[in-house]
Amino acid sequence: MGPGSQSHAVSVKKRPCSQPPHIEHGTVNVEERKGTSEPRPYAHGTKLSYLCEDGFRLSEEDGVTCNMGKWSSPPQCVGLPCGPPPLIPNGFVPNQFSSYKYGQVAEYSCSRGFEMEGPASIRCLGGKWSHPPLCTKADCSTPPSFDKAIYVGPWKRSYNSREKVNYRCEQYYQMEGPDTIQCLKGRWIGRPTCRDTSCTNPPTVENANILHKRDRYPHGDTVRYECINSLQLFGDVEVTCLNGTWTEPPQCKESTGKCGPPPPIDNGDITTFPQLVYPPGSSVEYQCQSLYELRGNKKVTCTNGQWSKPPKCLDACVISEAEMEAHKIQLRWAYDRKYYSRTEDTVVFACKDGYRKISPEHAFRVTCREGKMEYPTCG
Repeated sequence: MGPGSQSHAVSVKKRPCSQPPHIEHGTVNVEERKGTSEPRPYAHGTKLSYLCEDGFRLSEEDGVTCNMGKWSSPPQCVGLPCGPPPLIPNGFVPNQFSSYKYGQVAEYSCSRGFEMEGPASIRCLGGKWSHPPLCTKADCSTPPSFDKAIYVGPWKRSYNSREKVNYRCEQYYQMEGPDTIQCLKGRWIGRPTCRDTSCTNPPTVENANILHKRDRYPHGDTVRYECINSLQLFGDVEVTCLNGTWTEPPQCKESTGKCGPPPPIDNGDITTFPQLVYPPGSSVEYQCQSLYELRGNKKVTCTNGQWSKPPKCLDACVISEAEMEAHKIQLRWAYDRKYYSRTEDTVVFACKDGYRKISPEHAFRVTCREGKMEYPTCG
């Protein structure tokens, strides 16, 4: 420098760094952090190292350094490899390797006669494997016995998983529900149930003998009756055993005073199956079709060859909108939308808007009489 020249030192400000970069599966060594949990800047030149989680190692030993407000590139935590997959009873990994990379998958198979429980695949999680599956016994041995059930087959020493076998019930019993059970993962699933549907002691019929009587009858069997003393048999000559219960037995009575079929009535019928002949004292009941009303005694009785007076089924009234329009009337109450009315029911009418009553006041309160009603008139 020439005479009179002057030197000046140039000062460069050393900027601090913020928080160090995050790395996956790793953290900054806590011993090198600041003494406080609050984030503080790191001075220029600060060096930090990282620690990896279990099963991982650093890709390089160098940590990070703060240089003029920026951190150097951090290392990575690399997953450790795994050895051979763990051994499981009755299972194996086909074509397995001696070493597996982090994240690599191995898949198990079960030995013959065993089934997989849980996912078949496991994954290398950094020096250790995820949880392996189980291989449980899949075949079943001899099928179990059930009360009143007889094993039908097939007969084998062992049964494959999902294989089904059949049962039937002993005499006098019937199957309720499925007649099969299934082998699932070494256990038999299902339980055939046999219910007693037999009958004993057929109904006693006065003045009748039971032909070929037995102590017990299976479902569907019949018993035949025979009247004694020249009496006539009324009803079915046989009773049937249905699910443990006998059907209605016949009667043996004098033939004098018997009745034929009950008299028919309009819009109704008897509630039981009709017979050709009924003994004296027999009774039947009637019922009406929908919307018809039964009037009189619903029960009739056979006396001295004649049935008592049967009831009537009275017709309902149908309130016709066309008739109401022709008579310029409407139902009095706005909420009343009843277009069917039983016998003896009362319906109240009113004039349509803008019309006045022509019929007398009492005519607007109409009673249904056996399907007929008189409409009032407005004009």
